[in-house]
Amino acid sequence: MPPGDEPSPQELIARAACLDVVEAFYRLVDEGRAVEAGPLFTDDAVLDTDRRYSGKEEIAGFLTARDKRGSKSLHVLSGANFRLVNDGEVEVHAVVSLYVRAEDGSPRFERAGMYNHRCVRRGGRWLIASRDSRRHPISAD
Repeated sequence: MPPGDEPSPQELIARAACLDVVEAFYRLVDEGRAVEAGPLFTDDAVLDTDRRYSGKEEIAGFLTARDKRGSKSLHVLSGANFRLVNDGEVEVHAVVSLYVRAEDGSPRFERAGMYNHRCVRRGGRWLIASRDSRRHPISAD
């Protein structure tokens, strides 16, 4: 859709649903409940962080290990851009700033980057099919 064109109701619904699922992922991670984010991914999802996790089982293992370490993170999404690929697929590109909580609980900027998310509609729900946080890093330096 060209900038300035009025989005269709389907596009608005897809945007809202995808933003909701992406934000829910980060919220659960930050609350120390990352393992609860597993159902937000498709069975064949890919999660790229410091390494690639493929499929629900590997992603669940990553999320479980993250919970065991304890959460000190705070993810802040901004500047989200959406691209409707088709009626059942949306790409969400957003700047994600990562803060880490210090001993006193105050947030300290760690890094930021342009994260790429691909959401798909499966069985009446929007789910994350892929998330890549390795592209376009932004540093504090």
